[in-house]
Amino acid sequence: MSPICLTDTTGSRILGRTAQRGQQDAEDLGRRTILCVDDDPVVLSLQGALLTAAGFSVITSRNAVEGLRLFSAAVPDAVVLDYALPGMTGAALASQMRRTAGDVPLILNSGMVTVSAREAALFDRVLPKGLAPALLVRVLREVVPFPGG
Repeated sequence: MSPICLTDTTGSRILGRTAQRGQQDAEDLGRRTILCVDDDPVVLSLQGALLTAAGFSVITSRNAVEGLRLFSAAVPDAVVLDYALPGMTGAALASQMRRTAGDVPLILNSGMVTVSAREAALFDRVLPKGLAPALLVRVLREVVPFPGG
């Protein structure tokens, strides 16, 4: 098993040897790739470790612009994003992602107390931060089933 690398040269956070190699590893193992977008490096690190341990391949970004670039370059199986992001809100990012690939599950995982009904409609699920980590894994497994089960 390869060591986990948490940074790349663009400032994005990526778990795996490289984004391209990580994607190849995910395909070889039948893993589902999750893009996590959050400006808090601690949250990204914890989400990455949690989801990797649950069998997902994880790519992370600390801002909306980079998250959209990564999303467009290689559409992931699902996206977990925060609401308050540098560059644009999570809702604005979700709207752009919907225009690119409308069927990719988008999960808002945010500390925002309230979002409008219009914004919430952009997401497949809305989860407040601070809930049991197993809930995020369970929700991802519901929206992105693994092959054969």
